[in-house]
Amino acid sequence: MRIASVLIESFGRTRDRRLEGIGEGVTVITGDNEAGKTTLMEFIRSTLFPSSIRNAYPAYTGRDSGRMRVIMDSGESKTLVREGRKVTEANGTHLPSETVKMDAQLYRSVFAMGLEDLAKAEILGSDEIKSRFLAIPGGEMVPSVTEGLEKEMKELMNPERMTENKVIGSLSKKMEDIDSEIQRARSRNQKYGDLAMELERTGEELEELEELQRIAGDERRRVGIIMSQKANAENLASIRRRMTELEYSASLEEGAESAYGELQRRKSGIGARITEASAELERRLEDLGGVDPEAVTSQRGLIEELWRSEGAHDAREARMDELASSLDSDRGRMDSRVAETGMTPEQARKVDRDEGLRRAREVLEAPGDPAEEPSANRAAGPALLAAGMLAVAAGIFLGDLMPFVIAGGAAAAAAGAIHMVLARRRRRETAADPSADWGETAVSLGYLPGTRPEDIRGTNRDLEDMIDTEDRIKRSSAELDRLRSEAAAETDRVDRLLASLEMERSSFGQDVGRAHRLLSLALEVAEARGALDVLEQEKVSNAGSMEEFLRGYGTEEDFLRICGDNRELGRLREKEEDLVKSMEGSARMHLEDLLRMIGEGGAPLETKDHGARINELREKVGRMNGEMERILGDSDLEGLYLQRSTAEVQMKEACRRWGTLSLAEALTDRVCDEVYDTRQPSVVGRANVYLGLMTEGRYQLESDPRVKDIAVRDRDDEKKTDRQWSSGLGDQVLLSLKMAVAKETGSERMPLILDDVLVRFDPGRRRGACRAIHDFARDQQVLVFSCDPGTYDLFASEGETVRITL
Repeated sequence: MRIASVLIESFGRTRDRRLEGIGEGVTVITGDNEAGKTTLMEFIRSTLFPSSIRNAYPAYTGRDSGRMRVIMDSGESKTLVREGRKVTEANGTHLPSETVKMDAQLYRSVFAMGLEDLAKAEILGSDEIKSRFLAIPGGEMVPSVTEGLEKEMKELMNPERMTENKVIGSLSKKMEDIDSEIQRARSRNQKYGDLAMELERTGEELEELEELQRIAGDERRRVGIIMSQKANAENLASIRRRMTELEYSASLEEGAESAYGELQRRKSGIGARITEASAELERRLEDLGGVDPEAVTSQRGLIEELWRSEGAHDAREARMDELASSLDSDRGRMDSRVAETGMTPEQARKVDRDEGLRRAREVLEAPGDPAEEPSANRAAGPALLAAGMLAVAAGIFLGDLMPFVIAGGAAAAAAGAIHMVLARRRRRETAADPSADWGETAVSLGYLPGTRPEDIRGTNRDLEDMIDTEDRIKRSSAELDRLRSEAAAETDRVDRLLASLEMERSSFGQDVGRAHRLLSLALEVAEARGALDVLEQEKVSNAGSMEEFLRGYGTEEDFLRICGDNRELGRLREKEEDLVKSMEGSARMHLEDLLRMIGEGGAPLETKDHGARINELREKVGRMNGEMERILGDSDLEGLYLQRSTAEVQMKEACRRWGTLSLAEALTDRVCDEVYDTRQPSVVGRANVYLGLMTEGRYQLESDPRVKDIAVRDRDDEKKTDRQWSSGLGDQVLLSLKMAVAKETGSERMPLILDDVLVRFDPGRRRGACRAIHDFARDQQVLVFSCDPGTYDLFASEGETVRITL
């Protein structure tokens, strides 16, 4: 199993935190203090393995929520959904915690460790861990058996010195005291002494026969033990038959399962991505609301052109409104000017306004009395006449120049005469009516009859304003017509676009905006289809690779059966070896001899049954005791002998029990020495590999299960218990053991989560720990949380490492 992604919606003080890009091997997650590493780790482990235990930080609340996606070893993807304290699988399948059958306490102590969790060694001393991982098959009860033997032997007797506070010492002292009392009583009766001697001889014979009888019983029990191995022998035969059936699977190429797993993971990944891409395509098609995406993309050029012209459209509409308003104003102004002037714009354009203004000015400036005519005007005519005449007279005397001078003088004289005549006429006309000729002049210049000279200036301004207004009306009308033509063309294009998309018309902005959104969605649909096509090609390619891979194994089902049989074959080989060791150790003989005896039904007993003689001697002892009782009569010797006999029986039984226990202890020690010198539990062997990497081969674990405490031995074979470890060495030993237990636990390879567990390692052993963790991560995911950025560099120097910074 590996963690693919984590989404914390709300947990503790963390909100909307997403963790992606997690590697399949070692991933180092770094961040400053209070960046959320502890919260993230607690979310992961409490979601992966929910627990009813209250957590100090962050405290669980009903508002906690988030998701975590994990990939099982089978390639199955599971999404764990957290809502408050409840965790469920999105598709209703089993949670990982239900699949691997592991409680939350064991998970936190072995798979998800902070520095405090690492230092807790109690979990490694639990009966479950010892029996499952720290003992070889058949030896699970060795520690408790050894402890029981030692305890009972010490209760019976201290082998170093005899003390009265032990059972045998107390009985020995009691017998000595009784013997002293008996000696004093025997002196009173010689016959009693003879009986006592006979009783002693009989008792010795009885004891000897009882010992022989006990030996016979032990022999029968030994044969019983041998025969009890019959079930193990049948189990061994069954294992070997099954191994023969599975031998064909040994031809499975090395790495074939990993290659198949990689192809399966790729298949699952492609399938998941196809599902996501298909869902994305469906969402995009739903967003289109049933509109054909190809119909939309076929109008892409028109839609984009209309989208870009939206600003120009708004500006044109505003300009058209402005022109319409201006035209209304100018037309009203024009009507006012026509009414005021009584002239049309065409008539106004025909008026010679400049000449009219000049003539009106002359009229207004002309004097009303001849005396008012300027003297220069009055003198001009006579002066010209006199000058001309003088020139004619002078020309007569100038020879060659005469014609020219005479002609000039004549012209000047004629001009002077004409000026004088006209001046006299004007004076007469003016004296009679100064504006007598103005009406004709005004009409000839285009003015309406009755226009007065003094009104010319105002009339001219009105006429000029009329002409300017007409010009503006023409320009505005032309521009408005042009803009309306453009708007009509644009409206036609929009109508055609909406008709092709089967959309109702509303307004230009809304229509173009909807069309542009549909274009964006249609392009996303095209992109999603392209991505889906690529994934389908990957799927076909991967299927081809899988077909090529399975070519030598038959069908996929055949390959999986071969893999399963190969794994079973490996387990059976180990089980066969362990079972043989256990059977040989229990029976204290070679397997071949044991199997032969089992086949023969057990060794024949060659011991004689002394039961009849023992019963006879016991009856004799009873008779002698009765006779001795009669001799004693009322004396206290009877009670003393009874006490002595009782104490002696108790002493013999205690000594016999101590001897039996001593022999059992010696046999157990010898068997254990032989077995554990040559064989270690697999967890201890794997832990030694990790510990060797961390300590550069300086320390190895003590693997004898008879020793309660965890101990190590250095290169000089010096033993160190946990009370003699430094804090760093303790962390290294416990980390090695827990990693080994994690590697052997469950059918799923659970992710190993470590939080700053290397802080008490020196630099050299820290690098060794990185190597050990990389070795662990070859087929099992590891997440390392640390506030030290250098942690990533250490791991990266030892192997491929993914880095995530919070």
